[in-house]
Amino acid sequence: MNNFIKSVVSTVFAGTCLSLPVTAKSLEEAVATAFNTNPELKAAYHRYKSAYHAHEGSQGAWLPSIDLRANIGQGKQNTPESRAGIEKEQIKPIEYNLSLQQILFDGFFSSNEIERNEQEMRSEFFALKETAENKALDTANAYIGVLREQQLYELAQRNLQSHQDIFEQIKVRADSGLGSNSELSQATGRLARAQANALAAENNLQDAIALYQTVVGEYPTDLIEPKVNIVKIPNTLADVLRISRSSHPTLFLANADISATQAQLKSSRSGYYPRVTLEVSKSRIDDRGSNSALRDELRADIVVSYNLFRGGRDKHNELNAAYQLEQAKDIREKALREVIEGAKLSWQAKESLEKQLGFLQIHVEQSYLTQQAYKKQFDLGRRTLLDLLDTENELFEARKSHVNAKSSHIVAQYRVLNAMGRLLNSLEINPQEYWQVNHD
Repeated sequence: MNNFIKSVVSTVFAGTCLSLPVTAKSLEEAVATAFNTNPELKAAYHRYKSAYHAHEGSQGAWLPSIDLRANIGQGKQNTPESRAGIEKEQIKPIEYNLSLQQILFDGFFSSNEIERNEQEMRSEFFALKETAENKALDTANAYIGVLREQQLYELAQRNLQSHQDIFEQIKVRADSGLGSNSELSQATGRLARAQANALAAENNLQDAIALYQTVVGEYPTDLIEPKVNIVKIPNTLADVLRISRSSHPTLFLANADISATQAQLKSSRSGYYPRVTLEVSKSRIDDRGSNSALRDELRADIVVSYNLFRGGRDKHNELNAAYQLEQAKDIREKALREVIEGAKLSWQAKESLEKQLGFLQIHVEQSYLTQQAYKKQFDLGRRTLLDLLDTENELFEARKSHVNAKSSHIVAQYRVLNAMGRLLNSLEINPQEYWQVNHD
């Protein structure tokens, strides 16, 4: 399994959600860690290896079968010599037999079974690649989720501190008789809401950390904001759909399943043909009687067997395989629709979030300018502390919306890459490693 994901190209990204640590863990490294530890991906790998060896084993059908057999026992003989008392009736024969059987023709059963096993191996290979692509997306979701919740937690803490500071000022004014009790009540209520927001942000962060640990298999430390390789994303939805149809591993998997069932259908028709084998045997029998007679036998036979009646099983086996083929085609059609739907949804989400980000950035900037203006006006006595609380809340909500949209946009970009079956390639994880799994 380690060889499977050994090759990971490290990339240095600029910028972090908080501060840049000395030893940061990139998204690529997190994906590599998940590949080494995720049980679902390991299970897919082991299914592939199982199918690989089933394919290798099926090719032995074209090789001869050689068997050695030895018998020892006792019995009675009834021969003229034994009846005349020349030989003993009791014998304790020992028999040695060496036989070879070579299939010459089996109604194309072996060739079709080899083809079926090869296609099932290919199906498991693409299932492995599909699982790897999806686990990479799950890792990206979990990774970005931790970064997002860390940012929101910090915003909530800063918002809480601002509310705490303003509350203290309002309380001092109320205690000195310069402020009203209604202002103090409003400030108390807003402080309580800020405290609740901070607790909710902390809980969301812990949830994100738990999800990361489930997907990656370790505690998230020193994460940095990933930078999407946008050159891998086409400029139009039409190009995305074209690549999805031609490159998505789910469709390759479905096509391999169709080929496997086609071979199975051909294999099911082998019962309509005769079976021809070459059989060669060499045997030696020692009766261990009174004369210790030895008998050697060497023979070679061409054996033809042809079933005349099997209770209709051949016909029903053929129909069973035929309907399995139609089912595989239906599954492929369903998979194609789901791939296209996933590509469209991910593209639409990316496009929508790109447009939203511009407006949300303006909202943050204007909210910040309003907050700064209110502070200056407060110093001149033209604004109240409650007015400052309003601007703090507005800025807090604006920043939250921007953080959420920015994180969702990054995830949407990764979803587009996943919808094309090119997420691992965009992360610069060498896809050729997949072709090396059968050399382990």
